[in-house]
Amino acid sequence: MARTPKKAATASYDVELIRAAARGRWPEILSHLAGLDASTLTGSHGPCPKCGGSDRFRMIDAEAGALLCNQCFNSKNGDGFAAIQWLLDCKFNDALSKIADYLGIDPTPTNGKRRGKKPKDADPAEQLTFQPWNEGLAMTWCVLHKVGCLPHALTAAHCRLARYRDQYTVFAIPIWGPKLTAADPVGWTLYNVSGGLLPKFTKDKPVEWVKVKMTYGSQPGLMGPVERLADAATVWKVEGPTDMLAMLSLPDLPADTIAVSNANGAGERPPAWVVDLFARKNARVLHDADDAGERGAAGFEDRDGTRREGWAESLARVAGDCRHVRLPYRVEKDHGRDLRDFINGVEA
Repeated sequence: MARTPKKAATASYDVELIRAAARGRWPEILSHLAGLDASTLTGSHGPCPKCGGSDRFRMIDAEAGALLCNQCFNSKNGDGFAAIQWLLDCKFNDALSKIADYLGIDPTPTNGKRRGKKPKDADPAEQLTFQPWNEGLAMTWCVLHKVGCLPHALTAAHCRLARYRDQYTVFAIPIWGPKLTAADPVGWTLYNVSGGLLPKFTKDKPVEWVKVKMTYGSQPGLMGPVERLADAATVWKVEGPTDMLAMLSLPDLPADTIAVSNANGAGERPPAWVVDLFARKNARVLHDADDAGERGAAGFEDRDGTRREGWAESLARVAGDCRHVRLPYRVEKDHGRDLRDFINGVEA
Protein backbone atom coordinates (compact mmCIF):
# COMPACT_ATOMS: atom_id res chain seq x y z
CA MET A 1 0.00 0.00 0.00
CA ALA A 2 1.44 3.33 -1.01
CA ARG A 3 2.39 5.65 1.82
CA THR A 4 0.62 8.98 1.88
CA PRO A 5 3.21 11.69 1.31
CA LYS A 6 3.68 14.19 4.10
CA LYS A 7 2.33 17.64 3.60
CA ALA A 8 4.98 20.23 2.94
CA ALA A 9 5.59 22.51 5.87
CA THR A 10 3.89 25.85 5.49
CA ALA A 11 4.51 29.08 7.31
CA SER A 12 2.40 31.99 8.38
CA TYR A 13 2.83 35.23 10.23
CA ASP A 14 1.45 35.93 13.69
CA VAL A 15 -0.61 39.03 12.94
CA GLU A 16 -1.03 40.06 16.56
CA LEU A 17 2.69 39.67 17.26
CA ILE A 18 3.45 41.94 14.31
CA ARG A 19 0.75 44.40 15.39
CA ALA A 20 2.24 44.56 18.89
CA ALA A 21 5.77 45.03 17.55
CA ALA A 22 4.63 47.78 15.17
CA ARG A 23 2.57 49.69 17.75
CA GLY A 24 3.92 53.20 18.05
CA ARG A 25 6.45 52.64 15.24
CA TRP A 26 4.09 53.23 12.33
CA PRO A 27 5.52 56.62 11.28
CA GLU A 28 8.94 55.04 10.65
CA ILE A 29 7.38 51.94 9.04
CA LEU A 30 5.26 54.03 6.68
CA SER A 31 8.23 56.25 5.86
CA HIS A 32 10.46 53.28 5.10
CA LEU A 33 8.02 51.07 3.18
CA ALA A 34 5.92 53.68 1.39
CA GLY A 35 8.38 56.55 1.10
CA LEU A 36 6.23 59.03 3.02
CA ASP A 37 8.03 62.06 4.35
CA ALA A 38 8.08 62.07 8.16
CA SER A 39 6.70 65.61 8.14
CA THR A 40 3.43 64.34 6.65
CA LEU A 41 2.85 61.96 9.59
CA THR A 42 2.52 64.43 12.45
CA GLY A 43 -1.28 64.57 12.50
CA SER A 44 -1.46 67.85 10.62
CA HIS A 45 -3.53 68.17 7.44
CA GLY A 46 -1.68 68.09 4.13
CA PRO A 47 -1.79 66.90 0.52
CA CYS A 48 -2.73 63.27 -0.10
CA PRO A 49 0.19 61.19 -1.44
CA LYS A 50 -2.21 59.32 -3.74
CA CYS A 51 -4.88 61.69 -5.02
CA GLY A 52 -3.30 65.07 -4.38
CA GLY A 53 -5.28 67.96 -3.01
CA SER A 54 -3.86 70.41 -0.51
CA ASP A 55 -5.60 69.70 2.80
CA ARG A 56 -7.26 66.29 2.81
CA PHE A 57 -4.68 63.85 4.25
CA ARG A 58 -3.38 63.24 7.79
CA MET A 59 -2.35 60.57 10.30
CA ILE A 60 -5.20 60.03 12.75
CA ASP A 61 -3.62 57.45 15.09
CA ALA A 62 0.17 57.19 15.28
CA GLU A 63 0.12 54.17 17.60
CA ALA A 64 -2.17 52.13 15.35
CA GLY A 65 -0.80 53.54 12.07
CA ALA A 66 -4.17 54.80 10.86
CA LEU A 67 -4.22 57.32 7.98
CA LEU A 68 -7.08 59.31 6.50
CA CYS A 69 -7.71 60.95 3.17
CA ASN A 70 -11.11 62.63 3.11
CA GLN A 71 -11.49 61.69 -0.54
CA CYS A 72 -9.79 58.37 -1.32
CA PHE A 73 -9.07 56.64 2.03
CA ASN A 74 -11.92 57.39 4.41
CA SER A 75 -13.12 53.85 5.21
CA LYS A 76 -11.48 50.55 6.22
CA ASN A 77 -8.51 52.67 7.26
CA GLY A 78 -8.19 51.83 10.94
CA ASP A 79 -4.58 50.67 11.12
CA GLY A 80 -1.15 50.56 9.50
CA PHE A 81 -1.84 47.28 7.69
CA ALA A 82 -4.65 48.98 5.80
CA ALA A 83 -2.45 52.02 5.20
CA ILE A 84 0.32 49.94 3.60
CA GLN A 85 -2.21 48.09 1.42
CA TRP A 86 -3.59 51.44 0.25
CA LEU A 87 -0.25 53.12 -0.32
CA LEU A 88 1.39 50.18 -2.11
CA ASP A 89 -1.73 48.80 -3.85
CA CYS A 90 -1.10 45.35 -2.40
CA LYS A 91 -3.02 42.56 -0.70
CA PHE A 92 -3.10 42.11 3.08
CA ASN A 93 -0.65 39.18 3.07
CA ASP A 94 1.83 41.16 1.00
CA ALA A 95 1.55 44.11 3.37
CA LEU A 96 1.95 41.81 6.37
CA SER A 97 5.08 40.24 4.89
CA LYS A 98 6.67 43.62 4.15
CA ILE A 99 5.95 44.93 7.65
CA ALA A 100 7.21 41.74 9.29
CA ASP A 101 10.39 41.84 7.23
CA TYR A 102 11.04 45.44 8.27
CA LEU A 103 10.49 44.53 11.94
CA GLY A 104 12.71 41.45 11.68
CA ILE A 105 9.89 38.97 12.44
CA ASP A 106 10.04 35.61 10.69
CA PRO A 107 7.02 33.50 9.73
CA THR A 108 6.20 30.54 11.96
CA PRO A 109 6.21 27.02 10.45
CA THR A 110 2.84 25.30 10.95
CA ASN A 111 3.40 21.85 9.34
CA GLY A 112 -0.30 21.72 8.65
CA LYS A 113 -1.11 21.64 12.36
CA ARG A 114 -3.20 24.05 14.31
CA ARG A 115 -1.00 26.63 15.90
CA GLY A 116 -0.91 27.07 19.64
CA LYS A 117 -2.25 29.99 21.60
CA LYS A 118 -1.21 33.40 20.45
CA PRO A 119 0.51 35.49 23.09
CA LYS A 120 -2.56 37.74 23.36
CA ASP A 121 -4.73 34.71 24.15
CA ALA A 122 -2.36 32.94 26.53
CA ASP A 123 -3.22 33.02 30.22
CA PRO A 124 -0.39 34.99 31.88
CA ALA A 125 -1.11 33.16 35.17
CA GLU A 126 -0.98 29.69 33.61
CA GLN A 127 2.39 28.80 35.16
CA LEU A 128 1.56 30.35 38.54
CA THR A 129 0.11 28.54 41.56
CA PHE A 130 -0.90 31.14 44.10
CA GLN A 131 -0.11 30.60 47.78
CA PRO A 132 -1.32 32.16 51.05
CA TRP A 133 0.36 35.48 51.76
CA ASN A 134 3.39 35.24 54.07
CA GLU A 135 4.22 38.55 55.76
CA GLY A 136 7.45 37.20 57.24
CA LEU A 137 8.71 36.07 53.86
CA ALA A 138 7.79 39.45 52.40
CA MET A 139 9.73 41.26 55.14
CA THR A 140 12.76 39.00 54.62
CA TRP A 141 12.75 39.71 50.86
CA CYS A 142 12.49 43.45 51.44
CA VAL A 143 15.25 43.57 54.07
CA LEU A 144 17.71 41.27 52.31
CA HIS A 145 17.07 41.96 48.64
CA LYS A 146 15.02 45.14 48.10
CA VAL A 147 16.14 47.62 50.73
CA GLY A 148 13.78 50.58 50.80
CA CYS A 149 10.70 48.48 50.10
CA LEU A 150 8.29 47.32 52.82
CA PRO A 151 5.66 44.56 52.85
CA HIS A 152 2.73 46.98 53.03
CA ALA A 153 3.82 48.39 49.64
CA LEU A 154 3.70 44.89 48.15
CA THR A 155 0.14 44.38 49.36
CA ALA A 156 -0.83 47.89 48.17
CA ALA A 157 0.37 46.84 44.69
CA HIS A 158 -1.80 43.66 44.93
CA CYS A 159 1.30 41.45 45.01
CA ARG A 160 0.70 37.69 45.39
CA LEU A 161 2.92 34.89 46.65
CA ALA A 162 3.09 32.08 44.10
CA ARG A 163 4.95 29.07 42.79
CA TYR A 164 6.22 29.55 39.23
CA ARG A 165 6.45 26.42 37.04
CA ASP A 166 6.30 24.38 40.29
CA GLN A 167 9.98 25.20 40.83
CA TYR A 168 10.36 28.76 42.07
CA THR A 169 8.66 30.66 44.88
CA VAL A 170 8.02 34.18 43.64
CA PHE A 171 6.38 37.47 44.43
CA ALA A 172 4.02 38.14 41.53
CA ILE A 173 2.97 41.74 40.89
CA PRO A 174 -0.11 42.02 38.67
CA ILE A 175 -0.15 44.13 35.52
CA TRP A 176 -3.50 45.82 34.94
CA GLY A 177 -5.03 46.57 31.54
CA PRO A 178 -7.51 49.28 30.48
CA LYS A 179 -10.26 47.96 32.79
CA LEU A 180 -7.86 48.10 35.76
CA THR A 181 -9.06 46.01 38.71
CA ALA A 182 -12.50 45.54 37.15
CA ALA A 183 -10.93 42.75 35.08
CA ASP A 184 -8.29 40.09 35.65
CA PRO A 185 -4.64 41.16 35.38
CA VAL A 186 -3.26 41.17 31.84
CA GLY A 187 0.13 40.01 33.07
CA TRP A 188 2.40 39.29 36.00
CA THR A 189 5.88 40.54 36.91
CA LEU A 190 7.88 38.05 38.97
CA TYR A 191 10.69 38.28 41.53
CA ASN A 192 12.36 35.25 43.09
CA VAL A 193 11.79 35.42 46.87
CA SER A 194 15.34 34.12 47.35
CA GLY A 195 16.73 37.12 45.52
CA GLY A 196 18.03 34.76 42.83
CA LEU A 197 17.41 34.64 39.10
CA LEU A 198 14.45 33.29 37.11
CA PRO A 199 14.50 31.61 33.70
CA LYS A 200 13.36 33.56 30.65
CA PHE A 201 12.34 31.34 27.76
CA THR A 202 12.62 32.63 24.20
CA LYS A 203 11.88 30.48 21.18
CA ASP A 204 14.99 29.13 19.43
CA LYS A 205 17.28 30.77 21.98
CA PRO A 206 19.07 29.46 25.08
CA VAL A 207 17.38 30.08 28.42
CA GLU A 208 18.31 33.49 29.83
CA TRP A 209 18.47 34.05 33.58
CA VAL A 210 17.02 37.36 34.77
CA LYS A 211 16.34 39.21 38.04
CA VAL A 212 12.81 40.16 37.06
CA LYS A 213 10.57 38.65 34.40
CA MET A 214 7.09 38.87 32.95
CA THR A 215 5.10 35.68 32.49
CA TYR A 216 4.33 34.38 29.02
CA GLY A 217 1.20 36.01 27.62
CA SER A 218 1.64 39.21 29.64
CA GLN A 219 0.43 42.40 27.96
CA PRO A 220 1.39 46.06 28.47
CA GLY A 221 -0.26 47.81 31.39
CA LEU A 222 0.22 49.43 34.78
CA MET A 223 1.43 48.14 38.14
CA GLY A 224 0.56 49.62 41.50
CA PRO A 225 -2.52 50.66 43.52
CA VAL A 226 -4.44 51.47 40.34
CA GLU A 227 -7.82 51.37 42.09
CA ARG A 228 -6.80 54.66 43.75
CA LEU A 229 -6.14 56.49 40.47
CA ALA A 230 -9.58 58.07 40.34
CA ASP A 231 -9.24 59.74 43.76
CA ALA A 232 -5.49 60.45 43.82
CA ALA A 233 -4.45 64.09 43.43
CA THR A 234 -0.82 63.32 42.58
CA VAL A 235 0.40 60.32 40.59
CA TRP A 236 4.08 59.48 40.21
CA LYS A 237 4.96 57.48 37.12
CA VAL A 238 8.26 55.75 37.95
CA GLU A 239 10.35 53.50 35.77
CA GLY A 240 10.28 50.13 37.50
CA PRO A 241 8.30 48.00 39.96
CA THR A 242 10.80 48.27 42.81
CA ASP A 243 10.92 52.06 42.45
CA MET A 244 7.14 52.02 42.69
CA LEU A 245 7.31 49.82 45.80
CA ALA A 246 9.97 52.04 47.38
CA MET A 247 7.86 55.17 46.93
CA LEU A 248 4.77 53.44 48.32
CA SER A 249 6.90 52.46 51.34
CA LEU A 250 7.72 56.07 52.29
CA PRO A 251 6.29 56.85 55.75
CA ASP A 252 5.47 60.44 54.85
CA LEU A 253 3.85 59.79 51.46
CA PRO A 254 0.73 62.00 51.36
CA ALA A 255 -2.56 60.13 51.52
CA ASP A 256 -3.65 61.57 48.16
CA THR A 257 -0.44 60.50 46.38
CA ILE A 258 0.32 57.17 44.69
CA ALA A 259 3.01 55.70 42.47
CA VAL A 260 2.56 53.47 39.43
CA SER A 261 4.92 51.86 36.95
CA ASN A 262 4.40 50.66 33.40
CA ALA A 263 5.23 47.06 32.53
CA ASN A 264 7.54 47.46 29.53
CA GLY A 265 10.26 49.77 30.78
CA ALA A 266 11.38 53.31 30.03
CA GLY A 267 11.22 52.89 26.27
CA GLU A 268 7.53 51.98 26.10
CA ARG A 269 5.42 54.55 24.29
CA PRO A 270 2.69 55.88 26.59
CA PRO A 271 -0.56 54.10 25.62
CA ALA A 272 -3.48 56.47 25.11
CA TRP A 273 -5.61 54.76 27.75
CA VAL A 274 -2.86 55.18 30.35
CA VAL A 275 -2.38 58.84 29.47
CA ASP A 276 -6.09 59.44 29.97
CA LEU A 277 -5.82 58.20 33.57
CA PHE A 278 -3.64 61.23 34.38
CA ALA A 279 -6.27 63.76 33.27
CA ARG A 280 -6.37 66.73 35.65
CA LYS A 281 -3.89 65.04 38.00
CA ASN A 282 -0.60 66.34 39.32
CA ALA A 283 1.60 64.07 37.19
CA ARG A 284 5.23 63.42 38.15
CA VAL A 285 7.50 61.42 35.83
CA LEU A 286 10.67 60.05 37.44
CA HIS A 287 12.93 57.65 35.56
CA ASP A 288 16.39 56.19 36.14
CA ALA A 289 19.45 58.38 35.66
CA ASP A 290 20.58 56.83 32.39
CA ASP A 291 20.09 57.40 28.69
CA ALA A 292 17.11 55.06 28.39
CA GLY A 293 15.36 56.63 31.37
CA GLU A 294 15.98 60.16 30.14
CA ARG A 295 14.83 59.43 26.60
CA GLY A 296 11.75 57.59 27.84
CA ALA A 297 10.74 60.52 30.05
CA ALA A 298 11.73 63.51 27.93
CA GLY A 299 11.40 62.08 24.40
CA PHE A 300 13.91 62.18 21.59
CA GLU A 301 14.41 62.54 17.85
CA ASP A 302 14.13 59.14 16.14
CA ARG A 303 16.57 58.09 13.45
CA ASP A 304 14.13 59.02 10.71
CA GLY A 305 13.84 62.56 12.08
CA THR A 306 10.43 62.11 13.69
CA ARG A 307 9.85 63.18 17.27
CA ARG A 308 9.27 60.29 19.68
CA GLU A 309 7.26 61.70 22.55
CA GLY A 310 8.28 60.85 26.11
CA TRP A 311 6.08 60.14 29.11
CA ALA A 312 6.37 63.67 30.49
CA GLU A 313 5.33 65.20 27.17
CA SER A 314 2.38 62.84 26.75
CA LEU A 315 1.06 63.28 30.29
CA ALA A 316 1.46 67.05 30.09
CA ARG A 317 -1.27 67.11 27.43
CA VAL A 318 -3.93 66.02 29.92
CA ALA A 319 -2.57 66.57 33.43
CA GLY A 320 -3.46 69.58 35.52
CA ASP A 321 0.24 69.94 36.32
CA CYS A 322 3.05 67.77 34.95
CA ARG A 323 6.71 67.73 35.92
CA HIS A 324 9.68 65.70 34.77
CA VAL A 325 11.61 65.03 37.98
CA ARG A 326 15.29 64.15 37.59
CA LEU A 327 17.32 62.33 40.21
CA PRO A 328 20.45 64.14 41.52
CA TYR A 329 22.83 61.75 39.76
CA ARG A 330 24.92 61.93 36.62
CA VAL A 331 23.09 60.45 33.65
CA GLU A 332 24.94 57.26 32.71
CA LYS A 333 24.88 55.45 29.39
CA ASP A 334 23.10 52.51 31.07
CA HIS A 335 22.43 51.04 34.52
CA GLY A 336 22.10 54.48 36.08
CA ARG A 337 21.00 55.19 39.64
CA ASP A 338 17.29 54.88 40.37
CA LEU A 339 14.73 56.17 42.85
CA ARG A 340 15.42 53.36 45.31
CA ASP A 341 19.09 54.37 45.36
CA PHE A 342 18.04 57.91 46.23
CA ILE A 343 15.66 56.80 48.95
CA ASN A 344 18.41 54.61 50.41
CA GLY A 345 20.82 57.56 50.52
CA VAL A 346 23.24 56.42 47.82
CA GLU A 347 25.55 59.36 47.13
CA ALA A 348 26.01 60.85 43.68
